[in-house]
Amino acid sequence: MTGDPPSGGVSPVEEMDWSNQKYGHRFALADYCVTNRRRPCRGRLLHGWTPHARLLQGGAPLDSPLFVWNQRNATQADRGLVPRTVPIGAPWLYLLGRRPMPSPAGRRLLVFPFHVGFQGREQRDRDVHTYAAEIQRLARDFSWITVCLYFNDYQDTDIRRSFESCADRVVTAGFPWSEIPEDESFLERLWRIIEAHDYVTTNRVATCLWYAISAGRPAFIYGSPVGLVHEPEHDGVWATRWVRQRYPRLLYERFDGACASASADVELGREFMRTPDELREALWWNGARKYAMDLCLATQRARNAVALVLGREQRGRNGVAEVVRSCKRLLRIRP
Repeated sequence: MTGDPPSGGVSPVEEMDWSNQKYGHRFALADYCVTNRRRPCRGRLLHGWTPHARLLQGGAPLDSPLFVWNQRNATQADRGLVPRTVPIGAPWLYLLGRRPMPSPAGRRLLVFPFHVGFQGREQRDRDVHTYAAEIQRLARDFSWITVCLYFNDYQDTDIRRSFESCADRVVTAGFPWSEIPEDESFLERLWRIIEAHDYVTTNRVATCLWYAISAGRPAFIYGSPVGLVHEPEHDGVWATRWVRQRYPRLLYERFDGACASASADVELGREFMRTPDELREALWWNGARKYAMDLCLATQRARNAVALVLGREQRGRNGVAEVVRSCKRLLRIRP
């Protein structure tokens, strides 16, 4: 999701773009580069897989790069006049490089319902009930079924109970933002959930589908294609048509049990993965570029403080003090 950072506290990690903390992506890259997890990165990291340009909108702060996953992302960004787009592959691939996943050896199914908690309640309840009934029909083909819900859906008792009626277990990978240290490891938790299963399904093509396939899990798209109402294809028709045209063997009626690894490699941008040295260079995590990164961050803090005072008309002592503190931090920086 894009927008303002979640309410309820300020993240302990400063960023040029707060969304870099989503889903533990920056932390996975830092671990791969063997650098401090607390180190902010230059620019903005694309936080999820997307077949269209919606997640690319907004570019990156301070004219710094937008780090995307694959060739399609880079082409779409260029067409949308997003400056300085750099493809680096999905952070998930860097985690898999450090922690390869064992091969599946059973018939345990993991279900990733697309986000459903943002719809109107009447429509949402109808969609969830329909999808839960569809999942239940898969029980004859698998020895175990786990449903992994997005955190919003898991927190909704009605949604969770609907899926508990059709599955052996209902779990969540947790909160996607790193407001607390425990949530720095979102991808690691997702790794453990996928590793415990042999097959994966979802009702709409999404990031989790490609993650599972890249980890060696055969996956298929099954069930009513419902989801976010504010998406361009909120009823799922566009997404289903996209898959039918590009990857028809991922649809349940065409699924043959094979793992479509080559497709996941394209969508997650494996060809654009960098070595640790190359990635440190791109993210400004090495040598003199660390100083430049500190300078950019301090400049942004000062600009944000001024915007806080002028934009929100908080002209009191606290607002002025924040401007002063930001300027002092800027002056303290040394190469």
